[in-house]
Amino acid sequence: MATTLLAAAIIVASVAQPPAPGADSAATSPPLRPAAQCVPAPAATGDRIGDENCAVATQPPLPVTPTVVPAPTAGPFAIIPIAFTTNRDGFDEIYVMYSDGSSPVNLSRHWANDSEPSYSPDGARIAYANDRSDKWDVYVMNKDGTGQTQLTDNAAADAEPVWSPDGQRIAFSSKREGNWDVFVMNADGSAQAKLTDSQADDWDPAWSPDGTKIAFTSSRNGDFDIYVMNPDGSNPVKLTNNPANDSGPAWSPDGLRIAFESDREGDYEIFVMTSAGSQETRLAGLDGADFEPAWSPFHGWLAFFSEGEGDIYVVYENGTGMHSIGTHPADDRFPAWAPMVKRGNVDCDGDVDSVDALHVLRSVAGLGASACINAGNVKCDDGLTAVDSLFILRYVAQLPVTLPPGCPEIGG
Repeated sequence: MATTLLAAAIIVASVAQPPAPGADSAATSPPLRPAAQCVPAPAATGDRIGDENCAVATQPPLPVTPTVVPAPTAGPFAIIPIAFTTNRDGFDEIYVMYSDGSSPVNLSRHWANDSEPSYSPDGARIAYANDRSDKWDVYVMNKDGTGQTQLTDNAAADAEPVWSPDGQRIAFSSKREGNWDVFVMNADGSAQAKLTDSQADDWDPAWSPDGTKIAFTSSRNGDFDIYVMNPDGSNPVKLTNNPANDSGPAWSPDGLRIAFESDREGDYEIFVMTSAGSQETRLAGLDGADFEPAWSPFHGWLAFFSEGEGDIYVVYENGTGMHSIGTHPADDRFPAWAPMVKRGNVDCDGDVDSVDALHVLRSVAGLGASACINAGNVKCDDGLTAVDSLFILRYVAQLPVTLPPGCPEIGG
């Protein structure tokens, strides 16, 4: 199994030894004065101040210690769930496994094809596409596979569902108007609305972590390129401008980078660029094509599908640590990492801070609830109250927090 990793750069500075003085120099020239008695002129003039026999010009340079640039290394790897599509049962199903490839479990358990899983921000539900009606529609189920519910029911295909960061909406791709377009709907399937309106195909929607942008793939300029637009479909901006095809955008958790797939070097490979479309860099490439990058919520890892290997691979953001997490002979693809929701992290951003305490108070006051509001019940009782907000603030201030016996710690 061939793998291609970014080469470690090692720069070694070497210094040439000075030539040996002539054997007869001492016999034909007067003795050189010690260097301490010489005052050389600036090197650009080639002249000396004082006696012409000043020894400064013939002193060997000080030794230079070679400089070694350390090879990049991968960050720590977290073992967290990954949902994915696999045909190991004869047709496509949604499975979940840990990110080391262990404990695979069939979630969808249906005779039709199920594909393209996407976790809700709180990790409680999974949106996915299913063709049980002889066409693709968007469904949602609980993270354990129960409660499978159809959200779209259109004569054309609906696929590629992705959740908004607040968990209130789902963007998806639909062919209901002839070509592929990006649509959005409420998380219960209501209020379906078209976002893109070009004569070409627009698909692959991906919400930015802060919810202010949606990245997508479009063929409106002939080849496939990656664009971003506002969540209402306005102000589409082209990010990639390569004569090859670029598709499958995936935002990093901090919103600063976008991973994507591109065939600009022959086979499709995984690339990364800034969220403004600059600094496009090849990250990973195996024999055959590589598709479907997905960022881990933890420490800069990405998962992707290697068509040549038929497995899901993971790689660190600097190109190191690439390895397969699949061992089944069937094809495993469309990886989707489960979010890491800490106790007290009510706004789903990965950290517990005073903003989370504010979200708890807003929920208690009936002013709206964020997607991860269930993480706010840190005192482990039956209801969310202002006391939970107080406990979160004490945790942030590093003050003692007394929880009931058996209640997990805040931030865990």
